[in-house]
Amino acid sequence: MTNQFDPRQYASTLEAAGVPSTQAEAHAKALAYVLESPGFFLPGFDRLRSEFNGHVDKINLRLDRLDSRLENAEALHKARSEHIEIVINARIDKLESRLDARIEKLDARIDQLDARIDKLDARIDKLDARFERLEATVHADIAGIRSDAKLHRWMTATLVAFNAAVLVKILFP
Repeated sequence: MTNQFDPRQYASTLEAAGVPSTQAEAHAKALAYVLESPGFFLPGFDRLRSEFNGHVDKINLRLDRLDSRLENAEALHKARSEHIEIVINARIDKLESRLDARIEKLDARIDQLDARIDKLDARIDKLDARFERLEATVHADIAGIRSDAKLHRWMTATLVAFNAAVLVKILFP
């Protein structure tokens, strides 16, 4: 029996823990002797081995039974899974066909709405053109009004100045 016990390292570990050097060496030698003695710790090893092997055989038998039951359960699970998959696929196909029909109806309605939007866009374009013409007319009218307002201001200022001059002449002869 091989072991990896190092008596010197064990003794130095004991010494580091505060055990006197002579005691540490004695402990290390004694432990090395015990560990190197064949069968010191294992009296009746063959009997234990046969009992252990008997238990292992029983466990292996039970594991074989469990494996068999597991295989049966897996086969049953696989069959059920395949059945469920078939049922689910049938339901999905049914839902897909219903969704396709609804999508086609929605597409038709969207096409109708697109046509109506196109008509509204054409009407809006006509109204925009009309509004631009009206805006141009209003701008021209405003420009005319502004020039008339300048003329009126000039004339009003002239009249005010003329009246002020007349008033000054009347009040201060």
